[in-house]
Amino acid sequence: MTILYSNIFNTLDLHGETLEVAMYLVKGFISDNIKMKNEYIAIIHGNGEVLKGNVLKYLKKSKYVKEFNIDIYNSGQTLIKLDIY
Repeated sequence: MTILYSNIFNTLDLHGETLEVAMYLVKGFISDNIKMKNEYIAIIHGNGEVLKGNVLKYLKKSKYVKEFNIDIYNSGQTLIKLDIY
């Protein structure tokens, strides 16, 4: 299933962050949205290989992420469906 873009997504923008800070922010962002029962979120990571690759690797192994895909309109953003139930 492809998650289509919607302006109702809570969004985290990682532009300008180091990898260490970015991953800390991603973990906190997912945790906060699980607590708030937000099912759909978006992470803007840009197209750089290091940051994008590490974010996608984290999402693959996270037990809180039900599914995710790169935004079809912006390859520097990933749309995520959280497992809130």
